Amino acid sequence: MTRSFGSKIRISALCSAGSTLLLLSGCSVSPAQYVEKGTIAVNAGSYAEAQIDFEKAIQKDSNFGEAYFRLGRLQLRQADAGEAFRNLSAAVQLL
Repeated sequence: MTRSFGSKIRISALCSAGSTLLLLSGCSVSPAQYVEKGTIAVNAGSYAEAQIDFEKAIQKDSNFGEAYFRLGRLQLRQADAGEAFRNLSAAVQLL
């Protein structure tokens, strides 16, 4: 069975659109997922990676107290008392 050229183009366009939608929906990471990823990084000793993940969570949702709390605890471990105080204070207000 042969398909017409127009039919092949439509099928190709539909496949391309479907693939794009799948990619875009898979790229959405929630703030909670960033916090979970950051917590895993802290437990592995990857503090720089964890800090990035906690900050991404805060960028996604500036009212997500858990992210401020985790970031503040991480900053305490790194002896950054000023930033730790700021983030822990924000966590207290939000939680």
